[in-house]
Amino acid sequence: METMIKQLNKQTPEQFMEHLTKQSLEQSDKDVIKSFRNFRLSDEVVNVLLYYMFFMDHEATWNKLSRIAQFFSEHDIQTAAEAIDTVEKLKQYENQLDEQ
Repeated sequence: METMIKQLNKQTPEQFMEHLTKQSLEQSDKDVIKSFRNFRLSDEVVNVLLYYMFFMDHEATWNKLSRIAQFFSEHDIQTAAEAIDTVEKLKQYENQLDEQ
């Protein structure tokens, strides 16, 4: 976890997304990053959202991602560690709901 947090902290969202996709960013990728930044989130928190989108919930809708970004903004989530903790709790909650 510590290594992942360091990675999230040292790259801009643009660099992180290029690292994840192994290709140059398209305009749609830049638009996603810009939309997350409109919530006034730090780069490391934007990176957590990108990680969530790519690895934790491939089928996440834009509405869901926007709600998470809004939650981060409203609760002043500013670090990668705080954001990771929050999305992990969200995933656990979703898993519990799926089991019912």
